[in-house]
Amino acid sequence: MSQVTFHEGDGSVIRSPVDGLRAKTALRELGIASGQWVLQANPVSQTPQLTYARELRQLRQLCDSVYTDRVRQRPGALRGDPRDHHSVAWPDQRDEHTHNDAEVRVILGGRARWVVRAPAVGGWITVTCEAGDWLALPAGLPHAFEASETRGVDLLRLFARPGGWVTERTSAEVPLCLQRWSDADLPAERWAHAA
Repeated sequence: MSQVTFHEGDGSVIRSPVDGLRAKTALRELGIASGQWVLQANPVSQTPQLTYARELRQLRQLCDSVYTDRVRQRPGALRGDPRDHHSVAWPDQRDEHTHNDAEVRVILGGRARWVVRAPAVGGWITVTCEAGDWLALPAGLPHAFEASETRGVDLLRLFARPGGWVTERTSAEVPLCLQRWSDADLPAERWAHAA
């Protein structure tokens, strides 16, 4: 279940967590789509692309994607596996950046967080996702991404072309209080579903 939090321009919390309807509206206004898959306790394959072929087909159609890869980040790691040509070749994913295509990710395990600049709410929105959640950010939306430092993340990324998206850093700074994140103390009952 996604947790959505609104922040002032300096990063201080306006409202957390945001109820489902308000979160849905705020994400929709930014062009962000979200949803949830039911993850299988006994997958039919060790390859998620086979286990979740039906769900991937539906998400590919929704997001106009043609290629999927898998990335795993261990706790504390800033980058994906350097042997994977789709790993983040970015100095630090927590820096605000944009992509030339939609950023679509499905969380298979662990947790991850997006920090999105949102002038409509007066500052920033953070969207924290856990296993089963998917999020699709539109092309050109400034954001930062971070895997959980305590759990890491295992995820699928969907791309509009086999070469993947092109990342471009913005000149804006994410507020210092939003640059580092630890989800160790988030109780399960604080999660508000935003899908």
